[in-house]
Amino acid sequence: MILVRSLLFLLLCPQIFGSDLRAQTVSGEPGPEILDPRVDFVQTGGSWADSTGYGDYRIVVMNESWDQVRSSVFIQWMEYVSADRSTRVRSSTRVEELEHGFWSVSIDRWEMAESRFVATLSGADPHTGDTGRFRVSAGNPGEYSFAVFTPFSARGGHP
Repeated sequence: MILVRSLLFLLLCPQIFGSDLRAQTVSGEPGPEILDPRVDFVQTGGSWADSTGYGDYRIVVMNESWDQVRSSVFIQWMEYVSADRSTRVRSSTRVEELEHGFWSVSIDRWEMAESRFVATLSGADPHTGDTGRFRVSAGNPGEYSFAVFTPFSARGGHP
């Protein structure tokens, strides 16, 4: 009788506790299935520090659509939180200069230069034929600069 009850309990476990056990990792934390499907590329590297905290830089490329991709690029300052040994997004900034037009962007390389996170990006606008390379440089949380790295454009314009 105890064996029958045990088997019945095991058979009903998925209905009682939920049948999608893949949504949790071994540690019980959410897995990668919570990642926004528009995220195409993420690169974390380098480090920053100011009077209130410290952490890593992160650059995120998100793509809209699938046939004529339009990218949005974000720079994030990830902060270490010692109280609970976690990491949080201290600041997140969209690279507004790439929002004009229909740029599809990829990250060519990143490096630390003079205490700044520097990413070199390539882009193309399929609507205009413009192509180019850009440099995004990040310093303190929320602070970045944008520059055209190499001349570009089928028409001689800028993004």
